[in-house]
Amino acid sequence: KLTAINGRKVSSKGSEISANQDQTTDTEIFQISISNGTWTIRSADNTLWKTGGDGTVAKGGDGGADSQFTIEWLGASIALKGSNGKYVFMKKNGGLQAKSDECTDECKYVYELINRPKLVLRGEHGFVGTLPSGLIECNKSEPEVYSMHVTKGICSIQGANGKYWKVSPNGVTCSGDVSEEFTLVFVEESKFMIKCGDFYRQGAQ
Repeated sequence: KLTAINGRKVSSKGSEISANQDQTTDTEIFQISISNGTWTIRSADNTLWKTGGDGTVAKGGDGGADSQFTIEWLGASIALKGSNGKYVFMKKNGGLQAKSDECTDECKYVYELINRPKLVLRGEHGFVGTLPSGLIECNKSEPEVYSMHVTKGICSIQGANGKYWKVSPNGVTCSGDVSEEFTLVFVEESKFMIKCGDFYRQGAQ
């Protein structure tokens, strides 16, 4: 789900997409899918978002070029670009329109993931897992299942031991009593980067 600068949820109630709802129902929940670097956004009624000729963002996309969006990951927020290459901004009436050349505050939306509570990670060296000391390693032959929650764009990751991922001088450990504030950057299908502050988490042998 997405929250615009006016504090209201982006919604697919009606034919056009607008940030005009205070409560979260099915019409404020969307499914995003990436293919070849662009994204489609699907509403609860199985319709796709599209960019109209004047930049208006509405339902009714057929999966073609006008249904493709670009997402820029900005920490706890995202910015969308329509198929016309313009940023999607929130108009004064709450409607969304791809018509901005610059990424202003009106173009930024705080996002939340609500259906991905379980996390299994695999990098180039193997699966990510936790040592008895709490240190996170990335060369395991068997996966470990973590719990992940993304609230207001901030990601928390919790291990089976009930502790949270935290950044330490020796790397990342699963030993925190409170969650470190991570953010996510999705780059392609099933692949994303984890960021803490200005730094990405990197696996190494």
